[in-house]
Amino acid sequence: MDPQKFNRLLEKLKYDKQALNEIFEEYYPKIVAHVGRRFGRLVNGEDVAQDIFLTLMKLKEIKFIERPTAWLLRLVDNRAIDMLKARRDTAALPEILPDTSFSIDNTILQADVKEILSHLDPVSQRILYLHHWEGYEYREIAEVLHLSCGNVRIKAHRAYKDLRKYL
Repeated sequence: MDPQKFNRLLEKLKYDKQALNEIFEEYYPKIVAHVGRRFGRLVNGEDVAQDIFLTLMKLKEIKFIERPTAWLLRLVDNRAIDMLKARRDTAALPEILPDTSFSIDNTILQADVKEILSHLDPVSQRILYLHHWEGYEYREIAEVLHLSCGNVRIKAHRAYKDLRKYL
């Protein structure tokens, strides 16, 4: 959808149901697919899409949006991350992490990522998975793995550096 049309429809959302329908039909499938690609089964794409459309309807002052798809997908990413953080905050961290049988096979990753991560040691794999995909902070990971926060940061930095070699 071109930016002019998107911005006109966005301004009409409060009083025109047809405007909402047009935006919904254009972006709902894109949002659900994006969440599926980006977050897998960790976040429900339909829930994120519904939240985004509710947010759009509640917008008060809207600046001109030059790249509507990019803007919406940024909103989607932020909302999905918020949902992950909210779920993580309600779950007890020690119940999630202490499993010593961690392996990348237990995670929801694509085959290419599994292949690349298999070159790392198990602790680095676990740190990267928990930090990058699950969104845990280094200090949280450090507490559970009984490492210093600095050690976790160094291991993550070195692991990212090693991964660049394979990409």
